[in-house]
Parts: sequence; structure tokens; C-alpha cells
Amino acid sequence: VRSSDDRALAAALIADPSTAGIEVDLKEDALLVQAVDFARFTALLPQVARGGNIRLLTVSPSDESLESVFSYLVAA
Repeated sequence: VRSSDDRALAAALIADPSTAGIEVDLKEDALLVQAVDFARFTALLPQVARGGNIRLLTVSPSDESLESVFSYLVAA
């Protein structure tokens, strides 16, 4: 995730139980988010951004394998 305010976004996201961890990737200027409840996280992210007046610049999954997608769907 890349945003207009990565620190504020990270602070808000880590407070929610859908997020297990957040790593700051200084090389990519992005946040690497470990979501344990993918469905909840995908609903939460735009709400948190809007509430904090944070612009989302890039949102993309880091693990796009068929197995990971299946895991997200089965867990939901």
C-alpha cells in the first residue's frame, strides 16, 4: 500500500484486528500489510483512508498465487 501519509495509515490499520503486522518498505516507499482477515481489511482500508483524509496511491496484493486467493475465499 502506498498513500499520502503512510505513518498515519499504518497507525490506524494496526489498531484493527484484521491486521497482524505492518512493515515499512523504505525502498519502495510503501507499507507491507499482513492481513489476517482479508475481507475485513479490504472493507477497512478505504474507510480508514477516507476518515484520515489519506489518499491511497497504490493498493496491490503481494501474494497473488491461486493458493493464497483460495485461502482468502475459504476463510471469509
